[in-house]
Amino acid sequence: MLGTTWAWSITAFLAGWLARRIWAGPVAGMICLLIADLTYYLADRTSGYTGGLDRGGLLYWGLLAIPCGLGMGLLGALAAQRRWWSLAPSLAAPVIILLLATPTGTPDIQPWSTIVTNTTALILALAMAATWTHRVLLTLNHSPHAGPERQVVPRLGAPHATTRGPGQPEG
Repeated sequence: MLGTTWAWSITAFLAGWLARRIWAGPVAGMICLLIADLTYYLADRTSGYTGGLDRGGLLYWGLLAIPCGLGMGLLGALAAQRRWWSLAPSLAAPVIILLLATPTGTPDIQPWSTIVTNTTALILALAMAATWTHRVLLTLNHSPHAGPERQVVPRLGAPHATTRGPGQPEG
């Protein structure tokens, strides 16, 4: 009813977010989509919805799962980083929802699928912005371990990057 392309993309994004490492995010996103694709077609077959395994559909969506899973998984992993630039990949997820969403269903229910999809994108955008604000702006700037190179907004009176580090003698 809501159009599933964006939901699958967000699944890969979430897998990358949970993996957190930039090298692991794309792999997690791809594997997640490949497993979801296989599960979808096996469920259709075992539930009796289809007469057999749709090998063509499985292959088609499986091949699409590779670049989509890699790309969205990478965006998710980048969004999970505690850096000032991680807001841009964080907002990619709601933008993808809006770009991939298409109204589906009969005309009497079409407005609802669009409303639900747009509301989901808005909630996700607000959640990602709030998470970024908390993780990057608040946490890093108030952490005793946040040196000048990790700060998003420099603290007043904070030592400059040329000063000594912890455990290094002066001079």
